[in-house]
Amino acid sequence: MWHDARMDTKEWDARVDAWYEASFDESQPAETVARMRELLAQHPNAGALIPFELAGVHDTLGLENEAVPLYEQALAEGLDDAHAARARIQLAST
Repeated sequence: MWHDARMDTKEWDARVDAWYEASFDESQPAETVARMRELLAQHPNAGALIPFELAGVHDTLGLENEAVPLYEQALAEGLDDAHAARARIQLAST
């Protein structure tokens, strides 16, 4: 579940969307994952959203094998309904 009292999930999703627009670079997968980790490090109380977002960036980069355990971890840690549905869809399509 969401644990960061400073930001709700809509704000979180907007921040992640902005990150993808500004920082995602398919030609540099290691650097892109590192930049996502930097964003997530700013929100250590984001709970299950941390492995969820890491899974998403791996998945988007075509690194499905790395994404699967992260989606599973996020679901086990307890995502909100909307993110859990997205995680299940992404996991099923991976």
